[in-house]
Amino acid sequence: MVDWLPVHPYQAEILLFTLEEFGRVPRDRIVIQCTDRVSEEVRGEFKRSGYRVSSFTSGPDGTYCNGIARLGNFLDHPDPSVNGIFLLDPGLVVLAPLEVPDPNVVWGKVVDEPSLSLPSMNRLFSAADLELPGVVPCDWQETGDTVATNMNVGFLYIPLPLASRLRSVWHGWAEFLSSRPDLFDDPSDRGHIDQLSFAMALTSERIAYSNLPANWNFPCHHEQPPHTFRSKEVLHVVRYDTRLDIFGLISPIYSDNAAFDAELERANAAIGRRPATSFFSMYKQHVARQAAALVPVTPKRIFSQAFVARTRIGDRKRRLVLHGGTPKTGTSSLQDYLGANRSMLAEEGWWYPPPDGVASLKHQGLVLALLGTDESAFVEYIESALRDMPDHAHTVMLTTEGIFNHWWDYTPEAKGLMRHLAALFDFELCVWFRQPEEFAASHYVQNLKNSRIAGLPCDSYGRDIDFTDAMRDEWFLRHLDYLGFCCEAEALFGYGCIKALPYTGDTVRAFLDRYRIDGMPASHPRKNESMRQPGVAMLRILNRFELEHQEKSHATELIRQIDAVIGERAGRFSLSETERDLVARYTQRGWDALWKAGGWAGLRKTADRPDPANPRALEAGAALLSGGRDR
Repeated sequence: MVDWLPVHPYQAEILLFTLEEFGRVPRDRIVIQCTDRVSEEVRGEFKRSGYRVSSFTSGPDGTYCNGIARLGNFLDHPDPSVNGIFLLDPGLVVLAPLEVPDPNVVWGKVVDEPSLSLPSMNRLFSAADLELPGVVPCDWQETGDTVATNMNVGFLYIPLPLASRLRSVWHGWAEFLSSRPDLFDDPSDRGHIDQLSFAMALTSERIAYSNLPANWNFPCHHEQPPHTFRSKEVLHVVRYDTRLDIFGLISPIYSDNAAFDAELERANAAIGRRPATSFFSMYKQHVARQAAALVPVTPKRIFSQAFVARTRIGDRKRRLVLHGGTPKTGTSSLQDYLGANRSMLAEEGWWYPPPDGVASLKHQGLVLALLGTDESAFVEYIESALRDMPDHAHTVMLTTEGIFNHWWDYTPEAKGLMRHLAALFDFELCVWFRQPEEFAASHYVQNLKNSRIAGLPCDSYGRDIDFTDAMRDEWFLRHLDYLGFCCEAEALFGYGCIKALPYTGDTVRAFLDRYRIDGMPASHPRKNESMRQPGVAMLRILNRFELEHQEKSHATELIRQIDAVIGERAGRFSLSETERDLVARYTQRGWDALWKAGGWAGLRKTADRPDPANPRALEAGAALLSGGRDR
């Protein structure tokens, strides 16, 4: 069943895939039932994939009673070859074939926790002149008792000979409960009418039923296993509800059983290998909109009137190009180049504000103000950056990879400051993305080099961990979410604001070509070299010791020198095949979606360096929320 919720199409995609892949259900045995609130675009996508799609009007309460309507919809369009029906909600993943123990009775799993207390259930059944059925424990420990017919209706098996009769009485009891709000202590309890009316239907008609163990509908969004889980038996279905991570993989709370963990690992590996789809992109856009919605909208003016006047040249806005990274994509080389050629750039109308220091020619003060959500420091930094700008300057350029690197560390209020700034300019956020496998390896080595920082939500800085352990660190892992970053930036700043570019190995040349900055010297040294295997091994040994920042920096430099002396006698650090597969699980779909949306024509998606000779082929207009059009 697919409804109007933004996550439903992608959840349905996961369910459909696992039904076929692990449940061994032929596609012609699957019917996708959409409420009348689902768009034609979504229905059409399912049809193009070869599924049967039907529509239905929501049940008696207009919202929750979809199980009844779905059953009726199926019976209104009968299939003579069918002898039983599974009703499945989104939010399920199938891990084994669906062969119920007895196909002649109704099967379902008792609810995890009581939808109503037993006294309240008794009041409902008494009002309906029904005898209360047998009492059983709810499936989550210490959550109370319920009646045996009170099942989770997101996963049900119904024999076809019983379906018509059950549909009629189920609908009748739903109408009864919908008409009697006085029977509910809390108005929110009416959200369980679908489930409660199903329990009353089984009871009133004495329909044969049986309770399935939790192996058939395992709720992984709770720390404790259900009472009825049989750990040594096959796990057929997992219910993850809202437990999807930012990469569209299942992220359970429960993880206390090796067999369960192995099954979820198998499912996630298979899901991550799937091609990028429009439903996956819809899911990523939904997550981005949720994040952007947290950013407050403040009508107050934070910049001075004089500064606001400086953001315009004549009757139009000046352009602001914020180069936000990413790390390990030639950012240091670009910053050195722009810093060294400030005067020449200024003569041509490109204003590169004075960098923060000699050692680092970037605008790190911007990041520091944002990390502290310090409005006054942010305003002072930005206003001072434009104070000496020539009147003829048409473009302001700021660069610091910390925009991307700390994107997920900024508070919503800090992102609001960036949005406030962007609105004053013809704004573009420019980022380079490196092939994910390469970036992940380089990012890991950099994390080993870094000193431990108190207060930073990162478990990989300055630690003796291998790459797989680093991938378990949420702070490390989310830096692989290129697509999520682009979607959220566009949701925050507006359509066409983000310019995503594939890393070609020469970011300076790509930057000059992208912004058509002519007449500039092309000579620039490469800033950083990748470390070899011995250097990485020495870094891990170094990280076993508690060192002050200066000590760590000094020791890291010594290791770099030793690594350089070893030179080509040792290979560059690289990931194993297993590690590459792990990276691909999280990144391949996002990388493919960026590739398609950005129009990176003529470039290869592998770690091979694309030819930067054609600058137009390197542009990626990642207008991801609006169909991928360049502005």
